[in-house]
Amino acid sequence: MKTQNTPSFRLQLQKQVLQTKKLQLENTIQEEVKAFVKGINPIDFIKSTAQSVLQDRNVQVDASTMGINLGVNFIIEKILGRNRSIKGYISSMIMEKISSTFISKYMNKNKIK
Repeated sequence: MKTQNTPSFRLQLQKQVLQTKKLQLENTIQEEVKAFVKGINPIDFIKSTAQSVLQDRNVQVDASTMGINLGVNFIIEKILGRNRSIKGYISSMIMEKISSTFISKYMNKNKIK
């Protein structure tokens, strides 16, 4: 029983307690740093932002309208050839304006309010 009351035994016991606390704190810090690094990862940041933004129905419709317009404009440019002649340039511009008008009217008509 005397060995438990000696100063050296108490110091060793206190040292073990402090080492255990140190390991626990180091593990906590490592987990927090991993979570922080994952949070600032650009890909994960973009994914989480896109998921939260695209949950809105109006944003979904606007994004799909933009995508359809982009695809139609690409096809018009490939078919009519924007850089081949003045006639091709003018006709591609007219077709782009007409198609974007029809697409936006159709998408707005189907928009859920």
